[in-house]
Amino acid sequence: MMKQSTALDWFSVQLAIAVGGTAAAIINPLIGLFVFALSLPVNFFALQMGFKTRENSEQNKPIADGIAVAGMTVFALLFFQVNLTVALGGLLYFGTLALCVQMDVYRKFYMAQVISFVFILGGAAEAKSGGYLFIMAAYCLVAAFSLTEIWLDKSRGAFIDYDSSEGNRGSVFKDSEFSPGLKRRSAVGALVMGVAVFIYLFLPRPEALNYGSQASSAPDFYSDQSWENDAQENPASARENKNRNTSKIPKNDREAYKELKEITDLSGYGETTQDTYRYNGLNETFDIRDNSRSGTIDLNTIIARMKAAHGAYLKIRTFDTFDGLSWSSSNENISRKLQTSTTGEVTLSDAIKGDFQHSLMIEHTIPAWLPVAGEPVTLWLPASVIALDQFNHPLLPRVLQAGTEYTVLSRLELMDGRVVSLGTPATKQDQALPSSFAAKIRQLAKEVTASATDPYSKAVLLEQHLRTNYTYSFESITASQGRTPLKKFLFEDKSGHCEYFASAMAIMLRSLNIPSRLVTGFSATTQNPLTGYYEIRGIDGHAWVEAWIDGRWVSFEPTAYYSLPSAESSSITAEKISQYASDILHRQQSGVQKSITIESVLSTVWLGLYVAVVWVLSYLKLIIVTLWPLWILLSLVAIAALVTRPLWRSELRARMSHRKIGQYAPQEAKKALTFYIYHLQRVAQRHDVVRNKTETVGDWSEFIEQKIGRIQAMDELAGYVQRVFYDAQPVAIPEIQATALAISDYLISSKRNLSVSDLYRSN
Repeated sequence: MMKQSTALDWFSVQLAIAVGGTAAAIINPLIGLFVFALSLPVNFFALQMGFKTRENSEQNKPIADGIAVAGMTVFALLFFQVNLTVALGGLLYFGTLALCVQMDVYRKFYMAQVISFVFILGGAAEAKSGGYLFIMAAYCLVAAFSLTEIWLDKSRGAFIDYDSSEGNRGSVFKDSEFSPGLKRRSAVGALVMGVAVFIYLFLPRPEALNYGSQASSAPDFYSDQSWENDAQENPASARENKNRNTSKIPKNDREAYKELKEITDLSGYGETTQDTYRYNGLNETFDIRDNSRSGTIDLNTIIARMKAAHGAYLKIRTFDTFDGLSWSSSNENISRKLQTSTTGEVTLSDAIKGDFQHSLMIEHTIPAWLPVAGEPVTLWLPASVIALDQFNHPLLPRVLQAGTEYTVLSRLELMDGRVVSLGTPATKQDQALPSSFAAKIRQLAKEVTASATDPYSKAVLLEQHLRTNYTYSFESITASQGRTPLKKFLFEDKSGHCEYFASAMAIMLRSLNIPSRLVTGFSATTQNPLTGYYEIRGIDGHAWVEAWIDGRWVSFEPTAYYSLPSAESSSITAEKISQYASDILHRQQSGVQKSITIESVLSTVWLGLYVAVVWVLSYLKLIIVTLWPLWILLSLVAIAALVTRPLWRSELRARMSHRKIGQYAPQEAKKALTFYIYHLQRVAQRHDVVRNKTETVGDWSEFIEQKIGRIQAMDELAGYVQRVFYDAQPVAIPEIQATALAISDYLISSKRNLSVSDLYRSN
């Protein structure tokens, strides 16, 4: 049974941090702050109620039952008004309060600790900002204090004397006088957090397990009655597009084009709407000279977040027609519709199997086409129906709104790090060149690929030529619009944005009779190591190339600013942080980020520290590898020391305490006696003399006399205890010092007369 409420006071703060931090991560910071401020006094009151009635906790059972019933009510309200995650959090919190009002034993305290840890982990799983790291640090610090207090609470009595004459427990040695102070506890807490940070940064961690959960939510449910009717009328042919040329949208069908325009270019959302992200590469047609990406949104604004095992390119639109300035699709067909199940699940293809699951959280409204990696197989989304375009890409009945979350299971086949997909077969349109095509471009393509003999090698050479001989220029997005045609880009400027790179490669491939398409979407390759999410910013709206090679579409990245994502993700957090910092500095150096920010400064500092740490660790590794015989010897010595620990541990502890007794300079009699008796107990243990908690100093003295021999100074020490703690009489500190030192000298100088079995038993 707990003896003092100090640990509970700390835990009330700890639980408030855990609950408020989780609310901040799942909902928003303001709600989190409100939850923290509200739960703190509630936690304190519940825990104090439980502590005061700890000797008869059953009297609070009606209150605990009432709290549990209230928790079920809150769960039902939150489930229907918010979502299941928040509802479960509310239920768990009320369950914790029901436990707190009956907090009488240590087992319940540790159970509550585990629950608070579940809260903090839940918040970490949902956190989308690195600021959650400060919440975790505060939680760890307060937890260190509460756990220290409960350890001290369990140890109370170890230095408390008993008045044998009255049979009652006395208050001889208050462990509050012997407990570590705030400075020492803070130092220990900082040390623990330092070790935890080192483990977090530099120790490899296993891949996260995926238990098949698929996130799906949105501010408004996506539905369209006419689409649902189409899906019901022709359900079989909707999955496979066998002949995409037989169902073109008629040129005179104004209603069909109006529908397509509305779900593509954000019509009706207003030019000043802050929640929309406008990138012309996502429209039904776009001019490569007009590469406006964000409208009123800054290019560093996060447009979406992706949760996945590794980074990926997220495809949104595919274009097969180029007139020299603009890309479009020869067949804007969205007539194929598929209904989802009651859970929002829909399978796009039964012929292939998915192996890459990724969840997308949309932060700013974009056109209706769903960003997906690879070939989508199964979707989980908050919609009753979807459509498939002529390239088998899914889209919703209306624009993809901010706050939407959906999950995709895709087939993600890689070849040399490039995504390979089956898709719809190449057509003549994928080989067509613009009427204004310059023969000079064909000649350049032939010169670059002269050493290659197969289509794949030719495509790789063209890709490398563009990546190494041309530079990505953010300025061309804003300053050169309307003045830089493709020929001028290749032979004069040799600098431009990604649409020029992708268009140039696609056209040069076609000039070599290799079918190609231009693809637009997002480069989701920057992972925030603190949240685990891949952050997709305005600048990540991107265009790349797909080439039809050996009956498959192969992705190529001709723009040097971007890199195809790797399917291998580092298991070292420090490496992830370094990559994240490099990405931030890369944006700044390329001109995408115009000003120096706190984020970029911290990135520079981190990279410097990372290089220094790696340098030190490299030399440590060199020392370990070079001096391996020495480390083996030291390991053997350590093992031997561990095995023989009972033979030397008590002797070492005794001599350390003997030294502290000689060095101690007390200022107060009570503290002096507390200190000396504690260390004298440690010295006496070298003779297998262990003082029980129920023994008075007098009883302990008699046991020492039986085991070792009579020590006159022990009687004097017992007398000092009686006078100081029970009779409230003064005792000169020098007398206490001399007595304690005499006892210690005798115990340390006396010959140990113990067998090996005694030593192992006593230790």
